[in-house]
Amino acid sequence: MTFIIMTTFIFLLFFSSGVLVINACHQQEREALTSFKSNMADPLNRLSSWKGHNCCSWDGINCSDTCHVTVIDLRNPKPDNLFLDMNSQLVSTSNAPSTALIGTLPASLFSLTHLTYLDLSFNNFSFSKIPLGFSNLSALTYLNLSNAMFKDSITAQLSKAPSLLPSWNSIFHVLRSLETIHLLTILCHLT
Repeated sequence: MTFIIMTTFIFLLFFSSGVLVINACHQQEREALTSFKSNMADPLNRLSSWKGHNCCSWDGINCSDTCHVTVIDLRNPKPDNLFLDMNSQLVSTSNAPSTALIGTLPASLFSLTHLTYLDLSFNNFSFSKIPLGFSNLSALTYLNLSNAMFKDSITAQLSKAPSLLPSWNSIFHVLRSLETIHLLTILCHLT
């Protein structure tokens, strides 16, 4: 009887103290994501689930079986229609509040070396420079930064991310084929 009471006490102690954490992501990866969140204004609280030890359960985050962050999918679900006015100020054509995350991309994001998928499209990175570090994401096979309001081009950095090169080579071949088809179409119309 004493053994059962002692076992129950130890079991309850583990659960109440938080020592036993199931499927928690790695601390360094959680800190990188927390740093990302702290750099963002989040007008509609899209990152409100980003608390606690288990970043694998946070919205927009997926992890591997070994609890490494492999996916960050924070594409803006309702992108604004924006344009630059005569004073180079961004103006929205919508009266609805923006759903875009607003801020800068912290270098700590590039410590997520198991990341295979990164989608930050249609958010507002305030025309900041894209930080160096994409070459650290050697497992990255999908990257979408479209319409995310970065200041400069990412082309040079992508050339140093070998896992993305096959995709770029495929796109190059498709574009080259389309260019050839377009050229043939023009030649046909000339004859």
